[in-house]
Amino acid sequence: MRQLNLQGVVPALLTPFNTDLGIDFNALTRLVDRTLAVDGVGALFGVGHAGEVAALDREERQEVTRVIAERVGGRVPVLAGVYSDSLREAVQHAKDAKAAGANAVTVFPPPIFADGACASHEMPLLWHRTIAEDADIPLVLFQFSPGGGLGYTPATLAKLVALPYVVGIKEGSGGMAPYQLNLEICRAAAPPVPVLTSHNSAILCSLAAGGEGILSGSGSVIAAELAQMMAAVTRGDLFGAREVHEKLRPLTKFFYKPPFIDMHTRMKDALVMLGVLEHATVRPPLLPTSDADKAELRAALQFAGLLGK
Repeated sequence: MRQLNLQGVVPALLTPFNTDLGIDFNALTRLVDRTLAVDGVGALFGVGHAGEVAALDREERQEVTRVIAERVGGRVPVLAGVYSDSLREAVQHAKDAKAAGANAVTVFPPPIFADGACASHEMPLLWHRTIAEDADIPLVLFQFSPGGGLGYTPATLAKLVALPYVVGIKEGSGGMAPYQLNLEICRAAAPPVPVLTSHNSAILCSLAAGGEGILSGSGSVIAAELAQMMAAVTRGDLFGAREVHEKLRPLTKFFYKPPFIDMHTRMKDALVMLGVLEHATVRPPLLPTSDADKAELRAALQFAGLLGK
């Protein structure tokens, strides 16, 4: 049943806001155009963590997905996040995403799973099967760190990737040992399930270990550079990949330094500095970036060669 071919760089798109906190759809279309212009971008992912999904209501999630899908125009697959503690609501969001033009939905483990649901397979299987079958749409799994309560065990993951409507996995288990094991599990599925790494703090290591792509919010900022790194790894040019990685290292360290909740605010600031967005507005309770952090960000962008010295 797996038909969607997910590979390459998959930017998790930020949701731009105006200063009045309304969605800036003009900026969103510019962001879509910017990422799609990169050779090596294989899909786009909207209304995920990077898109501040928790701050968007149902109608906004669907409208953001519709704008992305219409701008993409079928050139690459469009993924939309499904984020809810309610299975009934998750199904409705998946139906909305399909109606808006999404080709698949990325299913976040609901926070209620943190109380132990991920340690066995019954609830995760029920959750994903119900969404896929009731909404009639393919799924991308979301693998969290096993230590946070929302990461699926290897045994549970093996059962999830065996579901015929699972077309990929956003792999963010947070360490190379679990990543390598999950990669093996996905490759053993029939047919194999594409692995899109979200190991932003060890992106080169995870690419070198294998996988079909990168799914990251940083792709909203550095899609071209991530594509260069991935292309170098694919052709076996480790030194070329390392060169790109080292230029990006201060920037990715800045994006993903604690507190992690600020990572996407920092990315919006980067896009303002690069002239892509007019505003780095985020919806509360997220907060603006400090002046000191902005100075650190500017230096990292300059080191990466993205800003003039």
